[in-house]
Amino acid sequence: MSNDHSTTRYVLAEPYEKALKLLRAELVNCGLRIPAEMDVSDAIREGLGLKLNPCRVLYVCCLWYLLQAAVVDRSATGIVPLRVVVWERGEQTVVRLLESADAEDGGLDSRVHVLANTLMSRVQQIVEKIGAPQLV
Repeated sequence: MSNDHSTTRYVLAEPYEKALKLLRAELVNCGLRIPAEMDVSDAIREGLGLKLNPCRVLYVCCLWYLLQAAVVDRSATGIVPLRVVVWERGEQTVVRLLESADAEDGGLDSRVHVLANTLMSRVQQIVEKIGAPQLV
């Protein structure tokens, strides 16, 4: 696992739809939730009329972490959901984990930073478990 969470990327040797389904299932099986998703490629196609390879952002969280963040600082509830970007690259699928800059810059209570890092580590372990080697 990388110490530089802001650039953690993985490649799955699976087609996009299969990899996305596998990733969603494994996240949920490990007790995490995906309360929201954004289909980036569809939004660009619908709004701008441009075709883009499939790309989706999953907002992943643990409800216990979300509750803890809310108790510490209500604004931190926007930090705890981890953004997981999944996109098609040929016959493979790339997964990138993005940590919020607000969690990294030290502007929040240190307990929120710990929650964000713990969630990042859990998601890293799940992505590695399904067989995705990390990119540098």
